[in-house]
Parts: sequence; structure tokens; C-alpha cells
Amino acid sequence: MPVEAIQDYEAAFESFDQKISQNRQTLVKIYGDTLNQVTAACQHEQNVINKIAGEVTELQKKISSIREDIESIRTDKDRAGREKQRLQHEHDELNLLISEKIHEKDKFREMLNQQEQKLKEKEQLVEYDERKNQEKLSNMEKGVLFYQTHLGLKIQRTRHDTLVFVFTQVNRLDPSKEYMLELTLENDKYCLVKSEPSIENLKELEERLNKTNNFSGCIVHIRNLFQKMDE
Repeated sequence: MPVEAIQDYEAAFESFDQKISQNRQTLVKIYGDTLNQVTAACQHEQNVINKIAGEVTELQKKISSIREDIESIRTDKDRAGREKQRLQHEHDELNLLISEKIHEKDKFREMLNQQEQKLKEKEQLVEYDERKNQEKLSNMEKGVLFYQTHLGLKIQRTRHDTLVFVFTQVNRLDPSKEYMLELTLENDKYCLVKSEPSIENLKELEERLNKTNNFSGCIVHIRNLFQKMDE
């Protein structure tokens, strides 16, 4: 309304004031509604933020726990790796020791077999020597028996484990005169130790006796040598 057309200023002012008052109330209501909406929105957002923050915190806790588990697993893995290496080393050492023991056992078994073979060979040699000694003793006994019966031969054993053959009836002028031959067996061989009277080639007679094993013939020959000494 144009100013010049207003006749009742008070009525017009009152009408304008009422409109302003109504606009103010509308604005207050709009402001309040907007504030409530903003506050609700902010609260909602805050709640969402708090929820997200809680979830983030939980996730961080889980991440921290996972990291601890990973570190523990890594530590256990390292420990397990070291333990595995130690056990593998012990296993290798035990295998080496077992191999050495098996080799040592085989070596000793071979040595034992060799010793058993040597022992068997020695037993065979001993048996052979015993047979030879028995043969020699048998020859000696036959010769001794003959001379004891016919020529008055006597045998004496000394403290040195030798035999002394004492001949009598050698000297026709003095039949009781004694002639002596001392002998023994050493390493399956005859050994003519000494004679009285002394026979110069006694060692040669010993070698011939061991070659021929003719004990009776040797005794006869030695008796003949004693006879020749007194002729």
C-alpha cells in the first residue's frame, strides 16, 4: 500500500507488528525444528561415530592380539626351527655313531674270526706236534726197551727235565763202565745236550737224527762211537 494511501497509521502499524510477530514465531518454530533436526542428526552422527570408534577400538585390539599371536608363532617357529636343527644334529651324530659301531663290530668280528682261525691252526699244530712227540717217544721207548733188555741201558730223568741214557757193557774189559748221553725234546726236535765221554760231532748226529727220526739207529751209532773210544 503506498504511504500516501495509509489513513490510519496506528492500525497499519499494529497490523505490521502482528505480521512481524507471526513471522518471528514462524522463524522461532523453524529454528527450533531445524535445531532439533540438527541436534538429532548430530546425535545420530555422534552415535555412529562412537559406534565406529568402538568398532575401530575392537579392531585395533584384534589387530594387536593378532600381532601378538603372529610374534608368538614366529618365536615358536624360530624355537621349533632351532629345536629341529638340534634334533637333526643329534640324529646325524647318532647315525654316525651307529655306523662307526657297526664298522667296529664288523672289524672285531673279522678279528675274532681271524683269531679263531689262528687258534684252530695252532690246535692243529699242537695236535701234529703231539703226534710227532708220541711217535718220537714211541721210537725212544722201543730203542730203550731193546737196550735195556739186551745191553743193560738205564735211563734217568734230571731236574732240568732231560733224559740221561747210561750205557754199560760197552767196554769188554770193563763191562760195568758207564757211558752217558743226555738228551731232550725241544719244539718237536731232538736235542743231544752232551755226552760223557764227549763226542765231537754230537751236533751233526743231532741234525741227522731230526732228519731221519731214527732214534734206535742213533742210539746204536752212539754206542758204537763209545766202543771205538776204548779200542
